[in-house]
Amino acid sequence: MIMETMLFWGIVLIGCFSSCSGSVSSTSRFCVIENRVGSSGVGSQRMLAFRSNTTASPVSVEVSYGDVDPSSAGWSSWKNLGAPMASPPLSNPVCEMTEQNQTQIFVQASDGQVYSAIQDTLNFLNFSSWKKVGSNSIPVSLPNRSTLVDSVSAVWYGKQLMVFARSISTSSRLYWCKGTSTSCTWGLVAGTALIGTDATLIKNPFTAKYEGFVISPKGKMYRTWQHASGNSFKAWKAMASSPTFSVVSRPVAQVMGYSIYNGKIMIGESEWITTCTGAPRLPVIQWTILGVTARGETGIRLGEDSI
Repeated sequence: MIMETMLFWGIVLIGCFSSCSGSVSSTSRFCVIENRVGSSGVGSQRMLAFRSNTTASPVSVEVSYGDVDPSSAGWSSWKNLGAPMASPPLSNPVCEMTEQNQTQIFVQASDGQVYSAIQDTLNFLNFSSWKKVGSNSIPVSLPNRSTLVDSVSAVWYGKQLMVFARSISTSSRLYWCKGTSTSCTWGLVAGTALIGTDATLIKNPFTAKYEGFVISPKGKMYRTWQHASGNSFKAWKAMASSPTFSVVSRPVAQVMGYSIYNGKIMIGESEWITTCTGAPRLPVIQWTILGVTARGETGIRLGEDSI
């Protein structure tokens, strides 16, 4: 609970500064992760925050750091980590921890491909050059590209890395790459169905497998889930009792308390309210679907909740 609170305030503090100063776009969100590189007093007890600064020239991914102690002096100035080759990042960055406790960041660039950079083993603010993820490429239709916001997800499945990204085109689909960031092969997730939003991936504690949620171009919530082998996903399935959502942002998913709703996930959609009067950007979440399990789902509307 302490760590969750700390992560929340880290995002609020940086988000308030950035959104109200006009230094990043209105869809910019930050990836915040605990740093595990560096000797005591240098890199230890630090949090790292990453953002894609699409208003900078050139467009780039940036990193800032702050102390774990929320009463500390605050966050550092942003350090430029560059961009993948000559392709500026279009998506918000995501970050994961490697088996060696290094932070690995992922971003989708303007060429439609996903790129990754890995933290140095000694200097916690230094990162490798950007490398393309996957041995093949995600299909792209640049003249009619879709808007990328949270289009990339990266999760660990055992000792294998799974990276997900949507294709840049009006006929956007979800792709995944499983293995390592350099040796995996991109393939379709859950068939050829079109998606209207970025995807949300979450691990179901009941099945120990990942589930995916998107909103279709017609505004309906769709779900897929990982097969028992872990090597494929079920075809996209429209969720029962799903209302019509706006095709603006990806769904919000939250694992519910184990004591009452073990193995169940609550799904909703958020609409962001931007304020620049000293308050951070606030999401209003419409929690709509309750109760996703390995055997199906039930749906009830819970109402709206502001964070």
